Amino acid sequence: MARTNAKVTVTQRGRVIYESQVPAGPFRIQDINETVSGDLHVKIEEQSGQVQEYDVSTASIPFLTRPGQVRYKLAAGRPQDWDHNMEGGFFTSAEASWGIANGWSLYGGAIGEQDYQALALGLGRDLALLGAFSVDVTHSRATLPEGSAYGDGTIQGNSFRASYAKYFDDIDSRLTFAGYRFSEENYMTMDEFIDTHNDDNDRQRTGHDKEMYTLTYSQNFSAINVNAYINYTHRTYWNQPNQDSYNLTLSHYFDVGEVRGISLSVNGFRNEYDNERDDGVYVSLSIPWGNNRTLSYNGSFSDDNNSNQVGYYERIDDRNNYQINAGRADNGATLDGYYRYQASYADIDVSANYQEGDYTPAD
Repeated sequence: MARTNAKVTVTQRGRVIYESQVPAGPFRIQDINETVSGDLHVKIEEQSGQVQEYDVSTASIPFLTRPGQVRYKLAAGRPQDWDHNMEGGFFTSAEASWGIANGWSLYGGAIGEQDYQALALGLGRDLALLGAFSVDVTHSRATLPEGSAYGDGTIQGNSFRASYAKYFDDIDSRLTFAGYRFSEENYMTMDEFIDTHNDDNDRQRTGHDKEMYTLTYSQNFSAINVNAYINYTHRTYWNQPNQDSYNLTLSHYFDVGEVRGISLSVNGFRNEYDNERDDGVYVSLSIPWGNNRTLSYNGSFSDDNNSNQVGYYERIDDRNNYQINAGRADNGATLDGYYRYQASYADIDVSANYQEGDYTPAD
């Protein structure tokens, strides 16, 4: 959840896979390739200068393939850091899934470079009315540099995972359990391996995953125009205390007189990262005003910061739109806005923000 207009960067295995500007409030990362799975690291850089960081686990439907068909993917390259600089060695990876018969799929993959290799093998089953289920195991082998936070020499380990997904057509809801994952102490992910070669000790992760399970449930109550979304993640580590994160969102769409399409959303959350906890509530209200204008209110109340913001958005035509926001947070008054022009050859964005005691010019 972003407390202000913010830059969101998502990395996996030490490389940047998603980067976007988002408005204040809860956001969903929807532009990531559907083949991306596993743990993601999210970094939110607020206009106020505050930075939020946490890990999330993707909750995807088990990897299934139609009988008689084969799906595969090949990739090669080098990872990028937060500043888009190349780091680490040259990696190659391959993934494949084969639809055997009667709803069964065999899938696997491999990734590696000179000092790191990982091999995965799994089996998925379409359970028809009962949903879909899969299990897999990944084996890793890593040769560590001298003096790394993870030790020295060569280590090998396994990670086991189970995934389940079910869509309930009758009540318009989806349940995803992705999964239970257990990792042995000597198992190492690619992003952990890349961190061992970074001289900045602050960037070497202190948590070494042991167990993790994620539960995601969404429900649409169409009769009363309410959507509910719940996500809960529990993690245990080999070398630090357990962490729990949750996100509960209720959204209601309604009309008042001639004003149609009013949206009210309440979001409760807990984020834990590097032994720090942030609990809070976020409230969002959006009121259409005419055909192309919207008034909004966003309120964020958490352990780290409290803020209130009102906004005005207008779409001038199919190519031009702008938004202005004003509010107050614990550290002072805020004012920000942007203008966007969508040309046939490029999108042009101009934005600026003011924070009491600080100022960020247009960019």
